Amino acid sequence: GRSMTAVTKGHYYLKSRKGLYPGYPCRESQTLILTESIIDAATLLLHANLPKNTGVLACYGTNGFTTEHTQAVSRLNSLQDIVLFFDGDTAGHTAAKKLQSQLQKHYPKISIGIVNTPEDEDINSLWTNNESVELFTTLLQEAKPVALPRTEKQPVTKNDQLHFTIKGQVRNLGDSLKVTLQTLKEGKSIIQKLDLYDYTMLEKQAKQAAKALDISQAIILSQWQNYALELEKQTSKKIQEP
Repeated sequence: GRSMTAVTKGHYYLKSRKGLYPGYPCRESQTLILTESIIDAATLLLHANLPKNTGVLACYGTNGFTTEHTQAVSRLNSLQDIVLFFDGDTAGHTAAKKLQSQLQKHYPKISIGIVNTPEDEDINSLWTNNESVELFTTLLQEAKPVALPRTEKQPVTKNDQLHFTIKGQVRNLGDSLKVTLQTLKEGKSIIQKLDLYDYTMLEKQAKQAAKALDISQAIILSQWQNYALELEKQTSKKIQEP
């Protein structure tokens, strides 16, 4: 919700900004559009005539990409592109670039593009001012991935391959995937308590692991995320078994 009075101003969210709008994207989604707000996501769903296998997911403001969003994206095994369609102001541009960098580290094999939203416009204002499906189509088609430094694009070599050993039990709580994990590389190892859905915390722990294992932080994050998908499948299968 959002305040409509002059006395109180601001947004109203569930505690910890839980929940997703319009919901978890279809698992067959090949393209996912992330918007800055719920009304922008609703506008695209109603008026943009999006291609088949295109999902839409609302962030909750410029810093509103949550752990639950990460979990939702990680389940999309057919995903090829993520498009950030944020507002055409300074805050929107800054947030989109920051999230693009975060997502590219998290999903190195997926193309992450940013829409060049016209200045001082957002998705909803573009529709109310123009009512043009073609405008949305053009902006989305012209979204380009932001180039990353070469160090972020280095492929994983055989010498960079990590091995993992679980200490104790895996706890899949839906919005978290907690595990005590031993990460090993060529005789070196580090044991850490990880929530594989909490990307912000993983970044901090990856710095420690990178130092201990003498390997790129980006490679560690990538392999942790791939391992999270494997664990997710295993724990989901056990839950479904009678």
